[in-house]
Amino acid sequence: MTPTFFSVVLAAIALKSSPSDAASAQNHRQLILGGTVVSTKTKTYKVGLRSTAESENFCGGSLVSPTHVLTASHCTTYDIRWASIGSHYLNGAQDGEQVKVLSVMNNPNFSVNIDFSNDFAVLELEYASSFKPVKLAAADDSDFKTGATTTALGWGLTNEDGNMSEELRRVDLPLISDNACA
Repeated sequence: MTPTFFSVVLAAIALKSSPSDAASAQNHRQLILGGTVVSTKTKTYKVGLRSTAESENFCGGSLVSPTHVLTASHCTTYDIRWASIGSHYLNGAQDGEQVKVLSVMNNPNFSVNIDFSNDFAVLELEYASSFKPVKLAAADDSDFKTGATTTALGWGLTNEDGNMSEELRRVDLPLISDNACA
């Protein structure tokens, strides 16, 4: 993986890490509360991370280039060997692409023992995905307006006592200011 690519990815997301994100990551909870099932083949940049090609996703990420996935560094404490790109389902290989992960590059300032700041990593894939990568936000924060709506995607719990969703779900959330998070 080239240092330039990693720098571009870091520039695109570095300012979006917040203490609030860190606190919720510490709980390792995977929630998509109030979410609805996404139509198949619509969010194909979404990536499930797995230990085998057909096992269950244990973390998620986004395809940010044909050969790179952006994920959370705390996910790299698990055995990431495969990326399930464009899959609608929590496990199996009935859709999408299952691509081997070649390398993991954690943010060098990430520390699971401190506060989960800088909780992002880039995964390098064995070969280029045929799916289109997600459009990254502008590095100058011009895409982030307080009160605007953003979408979270995942296979997390849909309620406090539920099971992981078998299908990809979405929930729309308002963006809040950095000051509101502090």
